[in-house]
Amino acid sequence: MNFTKEQMEILSKYEQYFHTATKANYTRNPGRVALQEMHQIFKSATGSAIGLNTGCGHCIYNLVKAVAVAYYKDKAEMEALAKKKVKAEDIPVKEFEVKHIAVKTKTRKSKKAE
Repeated sequence: MNFTKEQMEILSKYEQYFHTATKANYTRNPGRVALQEMHQIFKSATGSAIGLNTGCGHCIYNLVKAVAVAYYKDKAEMEALAKKKVKAEDIPVKEFEVKHIAVKTKTRKSKKAE
């Protein structure tokens, strides 16, 4: 995995841009702050030297697409790990056999017997 959980949470805000970049092969400009945030996270996580030019549509698309590919890869890995974790209800429970226990009780005397 490339991204930390915190980075994944930040990038999840831009998932709509990732979807259009990967499925429709275009993207809208998410804004300068968003692009700088994506660029900084991607650069720190992968060490890749993708250039950031907020005035170039093709450069924006390349950055968003590269981040999207890494984001979806890490998201799939995290979901696979979550499925592998053992749930409490999946842990086998040892069943015990209950034996009969004799309980002595006092019997009431009937009024007829007296």
